[in-house]
Amino acid sequence: MNIWPADSVAIEPEVILANWRVMEVDAGTHHFVGRNVHEQSGRVSSAIVDFDRLTMIGRTRSGRIYRLQGDPGYDEDGQYVWSWWHRAHCKSDGKDVTGEYWLEGAA
Repeated sequence: MNIWPADSVAIEPEVILANWRVMEVDAGTHHFVGRNVHEQSGRVSSAIVDFDRLTMIGRTRSGRIYRLQGDPGYDEDGQYVWSWWHRAHCKSDGKDVTGEYWLEGAA
């Protein structure tokens, strides 16, 4: 499996993410992890800076908008990208903080 950088925000300003979850890293930042529905590939976002639990829409440090589709879940490709990203950027284990974002029945 290959890893490649995401397109710029100018090219891809919005991502629909399925089988998503939210992970916290050493610095205390939170990141979306899941499947980019359009590209059918795993995705890890930059740090989340804004999130609306009612609409399930978030904005990240890059300025990209993420629309979370359906219930939280697990995506094998998303996990692969997360594992690679986390090893490259963090010193300790990440923490799953999905419960802080999920308002059951909102999506």
